[in-house]
Amino acid sequence: MEHLTEDQLWELIDSPASVPVVLKTHAEQCPLCAARLRGCLDLHAQLSAMPLEMPSVVFTDKVLDQWTLARQAQAAPVRRKASRRGLFLFVALMAVLGIFAAILISGLPAGTVPNRLLIQTTDSVGEVFADKTVLNGLLLVNALLLLWLFNQRVLSPLFQRRISVAG
Repeated sequence: MEHLTEDQLWELIDSPASVPVVLKTHAEQCPLCAARLRGCLDLHAQLSAMPLEMPSVVFTDKVLDQWTLARQAQAAPVRRKASRRGLFLFVALMAVLGIFAAILISGLPAGTVPNRLLIQTTDSVGEVFADKTVLNGLLLVNALLLLWLFNQRVLSPLFQRRISVAG
């Protein structure tokens, strides 16, 4: 029979009842395995005599904080994908509104605008959109919304990353 492995020696020490009889008899009869078993028993006794270290008071808090950060890092890409879709829809809507407002503000007479761009409206709605103040207000709101979006999606994350790297 071959000599016992480290795992088999430690199994003899930790749970001798579950070890097959063949291994026990080999450990008793083989001088090399018996010497290795005595060495493992001495090491086991020394390790058992050592006092256990108590973790610091904040150990659990630090572990939980790291675990929470890891969980948030795993969940973050899912949120980014959803926000990119929303961002795309928002920018597309703003672009369409901007083009519409630019056509209306251009002040071209109805006869010079191609027929496919003409919108059939009642007189009261047409009068409201014909007013340059209303159209300028729409453009201003559109520009402010785009600036706000740029701040929220580009500038704020950029500065937050720089602060977290520096801190």
